[in-house]
Amino acid sequence: MKLDGKALFFAKLALGIAAFAAAIYMIDWRDVWSAVGRLSVAGVLLAQVVVLFEFPFLSLRWHLIVREANPQPARRHVETYLIAVFLGMFTPGQVGTDAYRFVALRGEGVRTRSILTILLRERLLGLTGYLLFLSIAALLAWRIETSIPAEGSKLLLASAALAFLGIAGIFGGRYVVYLLRLISLGRLHRYVRDFLKLVDRASRFRSLREAAQLLGLSILGGVIPWVLTFYIVAQLTGVYVGFFLIGAIVIIVELVRLIPLTVQGLGVREAAFAAVFAMVGHDAAAGFVICAVCFVLLNVAALIVGLVGYGLAIGHRGMTLAPTDAPVNT
Repeated sequence: MKLDGKALFFAKLALGIAAFAAAIYMIDWRDVWSAVGRLSVAGVLLAQVVVLFEFPFLSLRWHLIVREANPQPARRHVETYLIAVFLGMFTPGQVGTDAYRFVALRGEGVRTRSILTILLRERLLGLTGYLLFLSIAALLAWRIETSIPAEGSKLLLASAALAFLGIAGIFGGRYVVYLLRLISLGRLHRYVRDFLKLVDRASRFRSLREAAQLLGLSILGGVIPWVLTFYIVAQLTGVYVGFFLIGAIVIIVELVRLIPLTVQGLGVREAAFAAVFAMVGHDAAAGFVICAVCFVLLNVAALIVGLVGYGLAIGHRGMTLAPTDAPVNT
Protein backbone atom coordinates (compact mmCIF):
# COMPACT_ATOMS: atom_id res chain seq x y z
CA MET A 1 0.00 0.00 0.00
CA LYS A 2 1.41 3.37 -1.01
CA LEU A 3 0.91 6.29 1.36
CA ASP A 4 0.19 9.73 -0.02
CA GLY A 5 2.07 12.78 1.26
CA LYS A 6 -0.49 13.73 3.90
CA ALA A 7 -0.78 10.21 5.29
CA LEU A 8 3.01 9.87 5.41
CA PHE A 9 3.30 13.19 7.27
CA PHE A 10 0.81 12.12 9.96
CA ALA A 11 2.40 8.68 10.23
CA LYS A 12 5.82 10.24 10.87
CA LEU A 13 4.29 12.76 13.27
CA ALA A 14 2.64 9.95 15.24
CA LEU A 15 5.92 8.03 15.28
CA GLY A 16 7.73 11.10 16.57
CA ILE A 17 5.21 11.69 19.36
CA ALA A 18 5.42 8.04 20.35
CA ALA A 19 9.23 8.16 20.42
CA PHE A 20 9.11 11.37 22.48
CA ALA A 21 6.72 9.80 25.02
CA ALA A 22 8.76 6.60 25.18
CA ALA A 23 11.93 8.58 25.88
CA ILE A 24 10.24 10.40 28.78
CA TYR A 25 8.91 7.12 30.14
CA MET A 26 12.33 5.44 30.08
CA ILE A 27 14.14 8.46 31.57
CA ASP A 28 11.73 9.13 34.49
CA TRP A 29 9.52 12.15 34.14
CA ARG A 30 10.30 13.33 37.69
CA ASP A 31 13.93 13.92 36.72
CA VAL A 32 12.73 15.70 33.60
CA TRP A 33 10.51 18.07 35.59
CA SER A 34 13.32 18.67 38.05
CA ALA A 35 15.59 19.81 35.21
CA VAL A 36 12.81 21.97 33.74
CA GLY A 37 12.34 23.65 37.10
CA ARG A 38 15.91 24.94 37.03
CA LEU A 39 15.35 26.98 33.86
CA SER A 40 14.95 30.75 34.11
CA VAL A 41 12.93 33.03 31.84
CA ALA A 42 15.85 35.43 31.29
CA GLY A 43 18.20 32.59 30.37
CA VAL A 44 15.74 31.04 27.94
CA LEU A 45 15.19 34.44 26.28
CA LEU A 46 18.96 34.81 25.91
CA ALA A 47 19.12 31.40 24.26
CA GLN A 48 16.26 32.43 21.94
CA VAL A 49 18.19 35.50 20.81
CA VAL A 50 21.27 33.37 20.14
CA VAL A 51 19.23 30.97 17.96
CA LEU A 52 17.98 33.90 15.89
CA PHE A 53 21.56 34.96 15.14
CA GLU A 54 22.02 32.01 12.79
CA PHE A 55 19.53 33.24 10.18
CA PRO A 56 21.34 36.40 8.98
CA PHE A 57 24.44 34.31 8.19
CA LEU A 58 22.47 31.55 6.47
CA SER A 59 20.36 34.05 4.53
CA LEU A 60 23.53 35.69 3.27
CA ARG A 61 24.92 32.29 2.29
CA TRP A 62 21.75 31.55 0.30
CA HIS A 63 22.00 34.91 -1.47
CA LEU A 64 25.64 34.32 -2.42
CA ILE A 65 24.86 30.83 -3.74
CA VAL A 66 21.79 31.78 -5.77
CA ARG A 67 22.63 35.28 -7.06
CA GLU A 68 24.48 34.12 -10.18
CA ALA A 69 21.59 31.97 -11.41
CA ASN A 70 18.92 34.40 -10.23
CA PRO A 71 20.11 38.04 -10.23
CA GLN A 72 17.32 39.32 -8.00
CA PRO A 73 17.93 41.84 -5.19
CA ALA A 74 19.30 40.40 -1.94
CA ARG A 75 16.02 41.29 -0.22
CA ARG A 76 14.14 38.94 -2.54
CA HIS A 77 16.52 36.06 -1.84
CA VAL A 78 16.33 36.64 1.92
CA GLU A 79 12.54 36.68 1.73
CA THR A 80 12.49 33.34 -0.08
CA TYR A 81 14.94 31.78 2.38
CA LEU A 82 13.09 32.90 5.52
CA ILE A 83 9.71 31.67 4.28
CA ALA A 84 11.32 28.36 3.30
CA VAL A 85 12.75 27.98 6.82
CA PHE A 86 9.26 28.41 8.26
CA LEU A 87 7.73 25.84 5.90
CA GLY A 88 10.54 23.39 6.69
CA MET A 89 9.19 23.13 10.26
CA PHE A 90 6.39 20.90 9.04
CA THR A 91 8.27 18.38 6.91
CA PRO A 92 10.71 15.51 7.59
CA GLY A 93 14.34 16.32 6.82
CA GLN A 94 13.38 19.94 6.02
CA VAL A 95 12.07 18.83 2.64
CA GLY A 96 9.61 21.74 2.68
CA THR A 97 12.52 24.19 2.77
CA ASP A 98 13.91 22.88 -0.50
CA ALA A 99 10.48 22.40 -2.08
CA TYR A 100 9.46 26.03 -1.52
CA ARG A 101 12.74 27.38 -2.85
CA PHE A 102 12.49 25.12 -5.89
CA VAL A 103 9.02 26.44 -6.69
CA ALA A 104 10.05 30.05 -6.03
CA LEU A 105 13.10 29.85 -8.28
CA ARG A 106 11.19 28.10 -11.06
CA GLY A 107 8.61 30.88 -10.89
CA GLU A 108 11.40 33.38 -11.50
CA GLY A 109 12.63 31.56 -14.59
CA VAL A 110 15.60 29.62 -13.20
CA ARG A 111 16.20 26.30 -14.94
CA THR A 112 15.52 23.07 -13.06
CA ARG A 113 19.10 21.86 -13.47
CA SER A 114 20.46 25.07 -11.95
CA ILE A 115 18.03 24.90 -9.02
CA LEU A 116 19.00 21.32 -8.19
CA THR A 117 22.66 22.30 -8.33
CA ILE A 118 22.06 25.25 -5.99
CA LEU A 119 20.11 23.19 -3.46
CA LEU A 120 22.64 20.36 -3.43
CA ARG A 121 25.52 22.83 -3.08
CA GLU A 122 23.89 24.38 -0.02
CA ARG A 123 23.32 20.95 1.51
CA LEU A 124 26.93 19.94 0.88
CA LEU A 125 28.19 23.16 2.48
CA GLY A 126 26.00 22.61 5.53
CA LEU A 127 27.13 18.99 5.86
CA THR A 128 30.78 19.99 5.47
CA GLY A 129 30.39 22.62 8.19
CA TYR A 130 28.89 20.02 10.52
CA LEU A 131 31.62 17.46 9.85
CA LEU A 132 34.46 19.97 10.13
CA PHE A 133 33.21 21.23 13.49
CA LEU A 134 32.53 17.70 14.74
CA SER A 135 36.02 16.48 13.84
CA ILE A 136 37.64 19.34 15.77
CA ALA A 137 35.20 19.50 18.69
CA ALA A 138 35.23 15.74 19.32
CA LEU A 139 39.03 15.62 19.44
CA LEU A 140 39.28 18.69 21.69
CA ALA A 141 36.60 17.32 24.02
CA TRP A 142 38.39 13.98 24.16
CA ARG A 143 41.62 15.75 25.12
CA ILE A 144 40.17 18.34 27.52
CA GLU A 145 37.39 16.46 29.33
CA THR A 146 39.06 14.08 31.78
CA SER A 147 35.91 12.66 33.38
CA ILE A 148 34.35 11.11 30.26
CA PRO A 149 33.67 7.35 30.64
CA ALA A 150 35.47 4.93 28.33
CA GLU A 151 32.43 4.40 26.10
CA GLY A 152 32.03 8.16 25.70
CA SER A 153 35.69 8.56 24.76
CA LYS A 154 35.35 5.82 22.14
CA LEU A 155 32.27 7.54 20.73
CA LEU A 156 34.11 10.86 20.43
CA LEU A 157 37.12 9.27 18.72
CA ALA A 158 34.90 7.30 16.35
CA SER A 159 32.88 10.44 15.55
CA ALA A 160 36.04 12.43 14.82
CA ALA A 161 37.39 9.67 12.57
CA LEU A 162 34.12 9.32 10.65
CA ALA A 163 33.85 13.11 10.34
CA PHE A 164 37.35 13.27 8.82
CA LEU A 165 36.40 10.51 6.39
CA GLY A 166 33.23 12.37 5.49
CA ILE A 167 35.17 15.57 4.82
CA ALA A 168 37.64 13.66 2.67
CA GLY A 169 34.75 12.12 0.77
CA ILE A 170 33.14 15.50 0.13
CA PHE A 171 36.35 17.24 -0.95
CA GLY A 172 37.55 14.27 -2.97
CA GLY A 173 34.11 13.34 -4.24
CA ARG A 174 34.34 15.68 -7.20
CA TYR A 175 37.38 13.81 -8.52
CA VAL A 176 35.77 10.43 -7.87
CA VAL A 177 32.68 11.56 -9.77
CA TYR A 178 34.85 12.83 -12.62
CA LEU A 179 36.70 9.50 -12.77
CA LEU A 180 33.45 7.51 -12.78
CA ARG A 181 32.11 9.67 -15.57
CA LEU A 182 35.24 9.04 -17.64
CA ILE A 183 35.35 5.30 -17.02
CA SER A 184 31.75 4.17 -17.18
CA LEU A 185 29.48 7.04 -18.13
CA GLY A 186 28.22 5.25 -21.18
CA ARG A 187 27.29 2.11 -19.24
CA LEU A 188 25.56 3.75 -16.29
CA HIS A 189 21.82 4.16 -16.00
CA ARG A 190 20.60 7.58 -17.16
CA TYR A 191 19.44 8.64 -13.67
CA VAL A 192 22.80 7.69 -12.17
CA ARG A 193 24.60 9.65 -14.89
CA ASP A 194 22.43 12.69 -14.23
CA PHE A 195 23.07 12.46 -10.48
CA LEU A 196 26.85 12.22 -10.97
CA LYS A 197 26.75 15.28 -13.20
CA LEU A 198 24.67 17.13 -10.59
CA VAL A 199 27.17 16.31 -7.83
CA ASP A 200 30.01 17.43 -10.07
CA ARG A 201 28.34 20.80 -10.77
CA ALA A 202 27.43 21.33 -7.11
CA SER A 203 31.06 20.75 -6.08
CA ARG A 204 32.42 23.43 -8.38
CA PHE A 205 33.15 26.95 -7.09
CA ARG A 206 34.43 29.96 -8.96
CA SER A 207 37.39 30.28 -6.60
CA LEU A 208 38.85 28.91 -3.40
CA ARG A 209 37.95 32.21 -1.74
CA GLU A 210 34.28 31.74 -2.61
CA ALA A 211 34.27 28.19 -1.20
CA ALA A 212 35.96 29.35 2.00
CA GLN A 213 33.52 32.25 2.37
CA LEU A 214 30.48 30.01 1.97
CA LEU A 215 31.90 27.37 4.32
CA GLY A 216 32.66 30.08 6.89
CA LEU A 217 29.07 31.31 6.73
CA SER A 218 27.87 27.73 7.14
CA ILE A 219 29.84 27.37 10.39
CA LEU A 220 29.09 30.88 11.70
CA GLY A 221 25.39 30.50 10.95
CA GLY A 222 24.57 26.82 11.03
CA VAL A 223 26.88 25.58 13.78
CA ILE A 224 28.20 28.15 16.29
CA PRO A 225 24.89 29.80 17.35
CA TRP A 226 23.17 26.41 17.56
CA VAL A 227 25.89 24.86 19.72
CA LEU A 228 26.02 28.00 21.88
CA THR A 229 22.26 27.72 22.44
CA PHE A 230 22.68 24.19 23.80
CA TYR A 231 25.60 25.35 25.94
CA ILE A 232 23.51 28.15 27.48
CA VAL A 233 20.51 25.91 28.16
CA ALA A 234 22.81 23.28 29.72
CA GLN A 235 24.19 25.89 32.11
CA LEU A 236 20.63 26.91 32.99
CA THR A 237 19.74 23.34 33.98
CA GLY A 238 22.81 23.14 36.20
CA VAL A 239 24.83 20.92 33.86
CA TYR A 240 28.35 22.31 33.51
CA VAL A 241 29.59 20.75 30.31
CA GLY A 242 32.37 21.97 28.06
CA PHE A 243 31.54 23.88 24.87
CA PHE A 244 33.35 21.42 22.60
CA LEU A 245 31.83 18.37 24.27
CA ILE A 246 28.26 19.58 23.97
CA GLY A 247 29.09 20.81 20.47
CA ALA A 248 30.17 17.33 19.42
CA ILE A 249 26.97 15.86 20.88
CA VAL A 250 24.82 18.46 19.11
CA ILE A 251 26.35 17.71 15.71
CA ILE A 252 26.05 13.94 16.21
CA VAL A 253 22.35 14.40 16.92
CA GLU A 254 21.97 16.77 13.95
CA LEU A 255 23.43 14.12 11.66
CA VAL A 256 21.00 11.56 13.08
CA ARG A 257 18.18 14.04 12.53
CA LEU A 258 18.96 14.15 8.81
CA ILE A 259 17.39 10.69 8.55
CA PRO A 260 13.71 11.48 7.81
CA LEU A 261 12.16 9.04 10.28
CA THR A 262 9.87 11.58 11.95
CA VAL A 263 8.79 15.19 11.37
CA GLN A 264 11.90 17.27 12.15
CA GLY A 265 13.33 14.27 14.02
CA LEU A 266 10.79 14.68 16.84
CA GLY A 267 11.38 12.08 19.56
CA VAL A 268 14.41 10.61 17.81
CA ARG A 269 16.55 13.70 18.40
CA GLU A 270 15.66 13.94 22.12
CA ALA A 271 16.23 10.22 22.69
CA ALA A 272 19.54 10.33 20.80
CA PHE A 273 20.75 13.39 22.69
CA ALA A 274 19.82 11.88 26.06
CA ALA A 275 21.58 8.61 25.19
CA VAL A 276 24.80 10.30 24.04
CA PHE A 277 24.66 12.69 26.99
CA ALA A 278 24.59 9.71 29.34
CA MET A 279 27.46 8.05 27.46
CA VAL A 280 29.74 11.01 28.17
CA GLY A 281 28.90 10.98 31.87
CA HIS A 282 25.98 13.38 32.29
CA ASP A 283 22.37 12.93 33.36
CA ALA A 284 20.14 11.60 30.59
CA ALA A 285 17.07 13.44 31.89
CA ALA A 286 18.91 16.76 31.81
CA GLY A 287 20.08 15.97 28.27
CA PHE A 288 16.51 15.25 27.22
CA VAL A 289 15.32 18.60 28.62
CA ILE A 290 18.22 20.53 27.06
CA CYS A 291 17.51 19.06 23.64
CA ALA A 292 13.73 19.52 23.86
CA VAL A 293 14.03 23.16 24.98
CA CYS A 294 16.54 24.01 22.25
CA PHE A 295 14.35 22.57 19.51
CA VAL A 296 11.34 24.46 20.87
CA LEU A 297 13.44 27.63 20.65
CA LEU A 298 14.45 26.70 17.10
CA ASN A 299 10.81 26.30 16.08
CA VAL A 300 9.93 29.65 17.69
CA ALA A 301 12.82 31.22 15.78
CA ALA A 302 11.59 29.64 12.54
CA LEU A 303 8.15 31.10 13.19
CA ILE A 304 9.63 34.56 13.82
CA VAL A 305 11.79 34.57 10.69
CA GLY A 306 8.88 33.15 8.70
CA LEU A 307 6.77 36.15 9.72
CA VAL A 308 9.65 38.43 8.73
CA GLY A 309 9.85 36.65 5.36
CA TYR A 310 6.12 37.01 4.73
CA GLY A 311 6.37 40.68 5.75
CA LEU A 312 9.13 41.21 3.18
CA ALA A 313 7.01 39.41 0.58
CA ILE A 314 4.00 41.62 1.26
CA GLY A 315 6.19 44.71 1.08
CA HIS A 316 7.73 43.49 -2.17
CA ARG A 317 4.34 42.91 -3.76
CA GLY A 318 3.14 46.28 -2.53
CA MET A 319 6.05 48.03 -4.22
CA THR A 320 5.49 45.99 -7.37
CA LEU A 321 1.82 46.95 -7.56
CA ALA A 322 2.38 50.62 -6.68
CA PRO A 323 1.84 53.03 -9.61
CA THR A 324 5.07 54.44 -11.01
CA ASP A 325 3.63 57.44 -12.81
CA ALA A 326 1.72 60.34 -11.35
CA PRO A 327 -1.92 60.65 -12.49
CA VAL A 328 -2.51 62.95 -15.44
CA ASN A 329 -5.29 65.54 -15.09
CA THR A 330 -7.63 65.69 -18.08
